[in-house]
Amino acid sequence: MFLLTINIILLVIIAALIVKIATQYKGSKQTRPVQHISPDDLIWKSIVRLTDPKALHSDWRTCFNRLQADICDALDADELFLLDNSPHVGGPLIPITKENTDNYLHNWILSVPEWMNLLENGLQIHDLSKHFSIEEQAILEQESIQAILLIPLIVNKKLVAILGASRHGEASMFSQRQIGSLRFITNILVMAISNQRDRSERDRLGTVVEQSSDCIIITSTGGKILYANSACEEVTGFSPEEITGESVKELYPPSLRTALWKQMKNDLKRGDGWNGQFTSCRKDGTLYKEKMQISPVYDQDGNVANQVLIKRDVTEEKRLESIAEAANLMDNIGFVFSSIRHELGNPINSIKVSLSVLSSNLDTYDTHAIKRFVSRSLQDIGRVEYLLTTLKNFSVFERPDIKKTDMLALLHKFTQLTEKDLAAEYIMLAINSPDEPLTGMLDPRAFLQVLLNLITNAVAALENTKDKTITISLTQNQNRQITFIIEDNGSGMEEDTVRNLFRPFFTTKEKGTGLGLVIVKKMLSKMNCSISATSQKGKGTCMEIIIPAA
Repeated sequence: MFLLTINIILLVIIAALIVKIATQYKGSKQTRPVQHISPDDLIWKSIVRLTDPKALHSDWRTCFNRLQADICDALDADELFLLDNSPHVGGPLIPITKENTDNYLHNWILSVPEWMNLLENGLQIHDLSKHFSIEEQAILEQESIQAILLIPLIVNKKLVAILGASRHGEASMFSQRQIGSLRFITNILVMAISNQRDRSERDRLGTVVEQSSDCIIITSTGGKILYANSACEEVTGFSPEEITGESVKELYPPSLRTALWKQMKNDLKRGDGWNGQFTSCRKDGTLYKEKMQISPVYDQDGNVANQVLIKRDVTEEKRLESIAEAANLMDNIGFVFSSIRHELGNPINSIKVSLSVLSSNLDTYDTHAIKRFVSRSLQDIGRVEYLLTTLKNFSVFERPDIKKTDMLALLHKFTQLTEKDLAAEYIMLAINSPDEPLTGMLDPRAFLQVLLNLITNAVAALENTKDKTITISLTQNQNRQITFIIEDNGSGMEEDTVRNLFRPFFTTKEKGTGLGLVIVKKMLSKMNCSISATSQKGKGTCMEIIIPAA
């Protein structure tokens, strides 16, 4: 009986404990507070989502639009908007408001010069509406805005968009924490815009490179092929997959490789580019004419990081050029022969007539008359001799002695040779030359002959000019080539005259042969130099010579 009583008491106690625990659990479940996300947590969750790699590599507008409502709530703003300042940035964005209206487009902000000036300089705008100017207050009142915050999005020093937040009704200004949060989000958006632009630029360049008809190869500084476009197979016979990872030398047979790499080794070692033409060999062994250009790619420290090779098959181009050159050569030969016949025929006919008249009247002419006919014949013979001498000069520098030449010393020597003669003609000689040394590859003796010929032409062009001036300029262009310019302020030439200037026997001078500039061009071409002329009637002529640098 006692044991039974004890058991009943224990059961009652256990039941009471169970009821109490159940009641407490039920009460605690009913009174558990609803979880609340603080504004700071909401901001940081938005920032984490914005900085997600997938978000940064997607469209930056889509990335921002997904979080606009959360950011608006976190800032306790009545409205959050992103306003485009340039059409190319993208399409319009619909601002988020607590009232869910979608017609708040603040283009009027772009028409406030004072605000735009501040925003374009990277400054934010933040204040209550009552602190702005009367005109600005009127606009803000019309928009029901009591507090406004505008933060610029600056990309590459240009204002591309404006991130804005506003409060309506009885509003206070945004706190420094809220402003800092919005500025942080602005920086993320700027980074996303830059990434998107970089990707677009890379995609555009990649498309251009991949669709180019030229073979484009990117190598390491050691010559290992890192990339080859699809045109590589058409030009060389090797597919991009075959040669990627291999040495670029494998594209050329050993015989060509040895000669070719000797030419370009020094240029590439200095970090310079190289270009040239040669006969190359495809994968199947067929030969073709190749034009190749190598350009260095520099890293941020100015060191060569990669090299870009552009290879082009110019076999057909060369064939067409040879046909055009052959046709042009035949035209020139015909023109030359016709001119020689004319230049020699006129004095010979004159000599023939003089001797015929003299022979028929030898018994009747006195000594004075005979001397007159002999003198006329000698003048015509002198004209023939001058023409033959000029033709001989055409072949004088067939094999120029090309060597490294101090261009400043050569210029000094030339001015010493000509300054007295120019002074006698009342011609002022102006010299423009750099302080640093310039070294060109040419034959100094032949080049002096070229300059004397050009200066003679310049002096002739100044005959009827007041304030006669010849200017000589010596510079080095971006391709490290040396530019030598002789310019006068003389009579100048018509466009047709300039076009025919280097044509054999073309001359505007009464007693000229039309071979002077032809010889000049030939001598320069033998030294791997080029010459071009520009002129304007009544304003002078400029002769520009391009010289390879040593």
